[in-house]
Amino acid sequence: MSTPIPRRGPTSPDSEPSTLTAEHALLLAEVTRRTTDLLGETAQGHWPQTELARLLDYLHFEVLRQVVDEEWLLFGRFHHDAQGLAQLRREHLELRRVVGLLADAAGGGSHRSPQHLSDTIALMMTTLQDHLQHESQILGAGEAPSTSRIGQTPHTWFALVNSPVVDLDLLPGKRGIDAVLARVLRLHDGEAVVLESSSDLSPIQARLSMADPGGCGYSVLQQGPPRWRLEILRRSSP
Repeated sequence: MSTPIPRRGPTSPDSEPSTLTAEHALLLAEVTRRTTDLLGETAQGHWPQTELARLLDYLHFEVLRQVVDEEWLLFGRFHHDAQGLAQLRREHLELRRVVGLLADAAGGGSHRSPQHLSDTIALMMTTLQDHLQHESQILGAGEAPSTSRIGQTPHTWFALVNSPVVDLDLLPGKRGIDAVLARVLRLHDGEAVVLESSSDLSPIQARLSMADPGGCGYSVLQQGPPRWRLEILRRSSP
């Protein structure tokens, strides 16, 4: 089993990528790191269940979110030719298709094929690398701002948000609360996450309860000050 991907330390606005080029580089590095872990397991004859789940989580929650953010926040802000933007939209659809193929390979059950998985990984990496290069050329990504600079959740927060214990002091402002809300809404049945903060968590609990009535149970683990800790457990479906 490969070494678990470590939780990152706190980030600041200055540590966030400021340009689309830098944001692309971060995404590609994170996908490459997870892919390397996965292929290391298949090279030893193991089916990389954990590593594949980590890769798919990152592709779904960060890479495909980037696709949506770019089309919403960036395409309309730059005066590019319609043909170039149409090409990027087609490439976004292709990237979604390839990630879907990878998810299908992960769910192959008894028909799992390490070679098929490796081939699909290679297709995904080629598709992603080619798309990021084309997008940089068409959008002038060295000039375009990163999506986090214009309001979206920083990709540097991924490890913090997806930790079993989420420290809200490291995820400031509305973006932090939105990121935690998204994490709670995608908890699996029986899965739990602990929130901790130097501020009262009651307002966040109230917002989560309104967003997902009855979906989770809440247990106060520590009532501050100075620290508040709240466990959130996804209730099993009937």
